[in-house]
Amino acid sequence: MIFFLASPPGSFRGEFLYSFVACFYTEWIVDDQVVGQMLYDHKFDYDENINVVNDPEFKEIVVMVKKYLNQKRKEIAENSRKLKSEN
Repeated sequence: MIFFLASPPGSFRGEFLYSFVACFYTEWIVDDQVVGQMLYDHKFDYDENINVVNDPEFKEIVVMVKKYLNQKRKEIAENSRKLKSEN
């Protein structure tokens, strides 16, 4: 089960459950480049003190959520273009 929450322009936040691990993922994008990432394991670190985004144990989760976010960004951009062309 995956849940995603939109944040201010230029960033996307995703909170998701994966393999019984509750995580919170954030990334910042500037000029279509990821300039920052955070991933916190809420099962063991609910206060978000340890960023595990570069931990090999969480690599699969990071890859999965980045792929999903990139897909959603493309869909949002396409829908935005369609709405602008209709007006």
